[in-house]
Amino acid sequence: MLDTVRLKILVTADEKGTIAGTAQALRYTPSAVSQQLAKLEREVGATLAIRTRTGIVLTTEGQELVKRARDILRRLEEAEQAVADVGQLRRGAVRVGSFTTAALTLVTPAITRMRAEHPGPRISLADVEPPGGHDDVLTGGLDILVSHAYPGVPLPEPPGLLRTPLMKDAFVAIVPAREAKELGRGPVTLERLAELPLISGRAGDVHRVAFDRGFERSAAEPRVEFETRDYAVTLALVAAGAGASIVPRSLVRRPDPGVRVLALEPAEHRTIFALHRETSRNPALFAFLKFLQDAAAALSGATGTAVTARH
Repeated sequence: MLDTVRLKILVTADEKGTIAGTAQALRYTPSAVSQQLAKLEREVGATLAIRTRTGIVLTTEGQELVKRARDILRRLEEAEQAVADVGQLRRGAVRVGSFTTAALTLVTPAITRMRAEHPGPRISLADVEPPGGHDDVLTGGLDILVSHAYPGVPLPEPPGLLRTPLMKDAFVAIVPAREAKELGRGPVTLERLAELPLISGRAGDVHRVAFDRGFERSAAEPRVEFETRDYAVTLALVAAGAGASIVPRSLVRRPDPGVRVLALEPAEHRTIFALHRETSRNPALFAFLKFLQDAAAALSGATGTAVTARH
């Protein structure tokens, strides 16, 4: 069997073109390089390189062996990395930041899968309200952030971070059950919704920005009578008959009996995404990201939303 160290010397000699350059690249002495090449030639029973005044030139046999050697060395490096990844996965850690809804619907199922299939890594979770958390990922305080993007609300764009879309979370109208008959079963327009008292966030909240943006493009004049940034309070107010609202579909998978969920016309959505450093080499992080994507696909199927492709 051929010696892989000698194969690496031959490949490097082909790249550098000289014994001295090969020795310098591999931190050997020139005599050691010459000796190893000679031994490799004896192993294969053929001349692999011809020494010239300006360097070395591979023979046809040497060129053929180099082609195979590159693939062999690449596969060996992949095997070594795979073994290292397994060890790191067993000893690793994943620090997760997430907003509340995603923590309930995506992060928790991902943690359950992670512990079942890869019990070694330590997983921690911190509450992070968007658009916060980007700097924490950039500086290493978090390994992965689950956040969202609302239409009309710009996101921080720090360099060095990779954003992976997980799912589209469509906006729906939620109305008191007693009002639902008058609005019908089909998609409700913003003009019809504006006939009811409305509930939304405070000025500057991301969902209020998206809310106002939608109504600005319609002919409706909304009456916001209740302001809260807490979606749980919004749902409670709708169930109590105080008014209607617009919320992401994932929040009302199992609505209160006093709440009816109606599709909106025109349709819009927020995007839920995961964020991590481009340079990360943490196998535990990528295993967790895969479980997040699986959870998002399952939730998208349950709510009728679409999973976007990674970019």
